Amino acid sequence: MSECNTYRDAREHNQLPEDIFESLGLNLPVSNIIAFLQQTGLFKLI
Repeated sequence: MSECNTYRDAREHNQLPEDIFESLGLNLPVSNIIAFLQQTGLFKLI
């Protein structure tokens, strides 16, 4: 998810790091992760 070039723009827009462990860590707001998932269409797949 995080290292895929397909999602790079959305990841950068939501200020998510490339490393998935950092993305899912405690230091990032959940709202950034949810926004990323919605913008990429991945939210519907959960």
